[in-house]
Amino acid sequence: MSKETVEIIMSKEANSTEKFAAEELAKYLSKMVDEIRINIVTRQRARKAIYVGMLPDDLDSETFGGNILKELDELDNDGFIIRGIGEILLILGKTSRATLFGVYHYLQILGVRWYFPGEENEYVPKRREILVKGINIKESPAFSKRGIVIDFDNTALCDWIDFMAKVKLNTLALHIQDISPMPTKAMDWLRNRAKNIKRILRLLEKRGLDFNIEVHFFGSKFCTLDVNELERSKNLLQEFLELIPREITDFFLWPADRPLERCDCLQDHDLSLSDQVLIFTNRMLKSLREIRPGARLSFIQYFSTWQPPRSVKPLDGVFLEIAPIHQCFSHSVCDPVCEINVNDVLPQIEEALNSFNPKEAQVLGYWLDSSLFGRGEFKELFGRLPQFGGIIKQDLNYYLKKGIRAITTFVVGLDKDYFSTFTSPTVFQYAQLLWNPQMDLEPELVVFCETFYGRSDLTRVFELYEQIDPKDFPDLTYIDKVSDSIELVRKALMETESIAIQTRLKRLLRELYLLRCWLKSIGKPPNH
Repeated sequence: MSKETVEIIMSKEANSTEKFAAEELAKYLSKMVDEIRINIVTRQRARKAIYVGMLPDDLDSETFGGNILKELDELDNDGFIIRGIGEILLILGKTSRATLFGVYHYLQILGVRWYFPGEENEYVPKRREILVKGINIKESPAFSKRGIVIDFDNTALCDWIDFMAKVKLNTLALHIQDISPMPTKAMDWLRNRAKNIKRILRLLEKRGLDFNIEVHFFGSKFCTLDVNELERSKNLLQEFLELIPREITDFFLWPADRPLERCDCLQDHDLSLSDQVLIFTNRMLKSLREIRPGARLSFIQYFSTWQPPRSVKPLDGVFLEIAPIHQCFSHSVCDPVCEINVNDVLPQIEEALNSFNPKEAQVLGYWLDSSLFGRGEFKELFGRLPQFGGIIKQDLNYYLKKGIRAITTFVVGLDKDYFSTFTSPTVFQYAQLLWNPQMDLEPELVVFCETFYGRSDLTRVFELYEQIDPKDFPDLTYIDKVSDSIELVRKALMETESIAIQTRLKRLLRELYLLRCWLKSIGKPPNH
C-alpha cells in the first residue's frame, strides 16, 4: 500500500527564511508520522496541502483571500494566521519571519515542544495524522522586540539561535565585555572574530532574526569641557562602525562598567552624573548620524546612572534602556510589599519614563542571568536560576502597561554546562510570556512535566513559589516542600525505564538537593 502524501507548498519566489520554514515543517512532520509522505513543492494544486508563506492561486480572493490579507495587515510584524479550509491549511505571516513563527506555532499545536537550547531538549510526539481540520488561529505578540543578550563565547550560542526562532524570540545581541579601557584591543577582538560573527549572522538571517552588539564602550568620566575625550570617543565610534554590519541602526554603547566619576568643574557643577552622561550621549548621537543617518543611541539607566537626568533632555533618537540589576528578584518590580523595589527601583523607572518616550524605551533584564545567582550570598547555588516565572509575568505586565514594547534579558552563563546541570522552566517561560504576558503558566508546566519527565504529577515541584533572597522566603515549611519534591522525584526515578528521562530526573534530583542544602545553610529565616 502506497503512503498518503501531504505536500508543503511554497512560492517559487520564496526567500531564504520562507524556504527554511518549509524545510523545518517537513523535518518535524516527517519525525511525527511514519505512514505519510511529506513533500516540499512549488506547484499549486494538491489534495492535501499546507501552504507556507503564500495563498493558493485559485483561492477566492473576494470571499477569503482578500479578508486574510486585510487581517494580516492589522497584525504586528511578527503576527501570523493559521487557517484550515477542508484539507488545505494556510500558514501565512505578515513577514517571512512571522511565517516561520507560524510554522513553529502549528507544530506546537501538534504537540512538539522546545524547552531549552539543544536538540536533546525537544519533544516530538508520534501522530497518525497531521492536518487539523477547522483550525483557525490569528496570533500577534504583545512585545515587538523579544530578545536575549548573550556572550560571544557561550558554548551553546548556535543552539540558542536555533531555539530563539522556535520560541518566537526575534533579536539576539552579542555582549562584549568592557572594552573602554583598551579600545585598540577591543577592535582587534572584533577583527579576529569577524568570520565567526559572519557565521552567526548567516544563522540569524536564515531565521529572519535581528542582530545587535551591546557593550560598555565609552569611558567613566564625562566632563562637558573635555574636548580631548570627546574627540577620542568620536574616533573610537567611527572605527567601531567600520567593523559592524551596516544594517544595525540601534546602538547600545554604554559607559564603562565601573563606578562613573562625576565632574565637578565650574561648567558642570550643577549637573548630576546622569545629566553629564546624557549630554555626552546626545553629542555621540550627532556624530553617529553623520555616518549612519537615522541611527538611534541608548542611554542606559544602570548603577551610576540609575537616577534619571533632570536638567538635560534627550535628543530625538536617544532612547532609554532600563537595566535594573539591583532589582529584588523575590518580588516583582512593582510589588508594593518589597522595600527595595518600591524605594530603589520603581520610582526611578517611573521618573525616567517621564523624560524618555516609553514607546521607544527598552528593558535589559536579568531574569536569565545566572551570574546573579552564583555569587555573594547565592554563591552556593552555582548560578541556578530560580523558578520565578510568576515574577517575570508581573514584571512584563508592568512594562507593558507603561507602553514599553521592547524587552531583552542577559543570558549570562546559560551554556551547555548549565543545561546539563539545571532544569529551568524559567527559560521557556520567559519566551512564552513575551509573546503573551497574560498566559496561564500552569497548563504548560503540566505539559512540560508530562513530555520532559513523563510524569504530570511533577508539576508540584515547579509550582513552588521560589523567593531567591534568603530573607524573603516565608518560613521553614519552604524547606519541607523542597524535601517533598525530592521524594516525588525519587519515586518517579524508580518507576521509569526510559534512559533519557532517568538522566533528566537525576539532574533534577541533584538540583533539588543543592537547593535544600543552600536553604539549610543560610539558617532559620524570619517569619513573615
